[in-house]
Amino acid sequence: MKWNKDKTIAAVCVLIGVIYLIGALSLPQTNLAKDPGPKVFPVIGAVIVILSSISIILKRYEKTPEAVYTKEQWKKAGIMLGLFIVYLLMLWIFGFLISTPVILLVSSYMFTDENVKVALWKRVIFALALTFFLYWIFAKVLVMLLPTGMIMK
Repeated sequence: MKWNKDKTIAAVCVLIGVIYLIGALSLPQTNLAKDPGPKVFPVIGAVIVILSSISIILKRYEKTPEAVYTKEQWKKAGIMLGLFIVYLLMLWIFGFLISTPVILLVSSYMFTDENVKVALWKRVIFALALTFFLYWIFAKVLVMLLPTGMIMK
């Protein structure tokens, strides 16, 4: 087994996953019947990170993988990072229901192949449908508070 950057990053992720798992297991128990409490999702997430990182460490490569990114791919990654920062600011100012469809609409333009033409109305329907589906899951099913933004308060 040859050690490379992927395995180093995976080892760090195992360590982070274990620390996160310890923190998740120290969360308080719930007193409600049939309520899994606050531990369930963090524990599941930590276990997924640990197991996937271990699988990367144990993977045998025919040859050393090379991560070769084009200038265009680095540009898109930078734009996505900027878009994520803009989304965080928009969440703080406008809240979830306004920010999410806007960011989904913009990102749908970024990830659509130049050769594929998608009508604007289809993109808008997709962004709105996904936003309201996520809102329903988090706000109604999981009963979580979503950001309302400074403007809506």
